[in-house]
Amino acid sequence: MHHNPYQPPAPGRAYDDPYRPAYLPTASSSRGRMLVWFKAALAAITVLSLPIGISIAAAGGGNEALGVLGGLAIFGGVLALFVSWIIALVWVYTMWDSLPYELRANYKRVHSPTSSTLYLLIPYFNIYWMFVMNIDLIRAINTGAERMNTRRVAEGWGIICPLMHFLPCANVVVAPITWTLLMFQVQGAKDELIAALHAQNYSNPQQY
Repeated sequence: MHHNPYQPPAPGRAYDDPYRPAYLPTASSSRGRMLVWFKAALAAITVLSLPIGISIAAAGGGNEALGVLGGLAIFGGVLALFVSWIIALVWVYTMWDSLPYELRANYKRVHSPTSSTLYLLIPYFNIYWMFVMNIDLIRAINTGAERMNTRRVAEGWGIICPLMHFLPCANVVVAPITWTLLMFQVQGAKDELIAALHAQNYSNPQQY
């Protein structure tokens, strides 16, 4: 069926913005929740495997079998850490993609899902961008939460989590835990906000 531009609008929809669907979230992100749980599982593997592997390798001395076992545990922990980092990047894209445009463009910059994710891959610049992206994401969600009276996220998490990467040695164990906690909080607050926006949209379709 072809759209007729000369056809008058349907009753009750005369003042709708034709671009309105692009500014509204499309759905609550079940994919985001799944990614958070995968990240949590991989963080647990990392936190357990690395210390155990190092301990086994150190305690084994010249024992070849224990050395191999410790090496495998360390390798498993490093692999889990790498995969969890990839999952975190996909999750960042998912978070920004599921927010309305007006929230993504609410501050000094407009966050697109693609640029917000790819900037994290730029060496050295990504250190700065971790702070900017996380703080802006939390602020975007909190801005919507203030309007819809939904759950908020403490902005301090946007600073604490990147700082954990600078802890000597302990960062390999501590950082995965803090990032997982941040992801659970942000995911929950975002889903609650999206659900409230959808409820408002369906109950009053002429309001954003």
